[in-house]
Amino acid sequence: MPVHTSEATLAPVVSAMPGGLPTLDQLFAFAADAERRARTLRLRIEDRSVTTSGESLTRTEILVDRPRARVTTSTVKKLNCIIYQVFNLLIRNINF
Repeated sequence: MPVHTSEATLAPVVSAMPGGLPTLDQLFAFAADAERRARTLRLRIEDRSVTTSGESLTRTEILVDRPRARVTTSTVKKLNCIIYQVFNLLIRNINF
């Protein structure tokens, strides 16, 4: 069933991230623009690192479905041990 909303009528300011690593300002501008245009937003960030103790992968998934949001963080360390953290939020009057 299609959902019609008047919140998604703004034209995108930035429709895709530029190539390479974005600056923090570019990343926040992209996220803020996407949030203004849509009622539901999903974002996944993967952080891969290699240290002397081995390789690790941290995946952060953000799901905004106004007025609620969920942030799930999973970290994979050696021996395929996965650690999860989940935060459920209620969004109230956030304006960029």
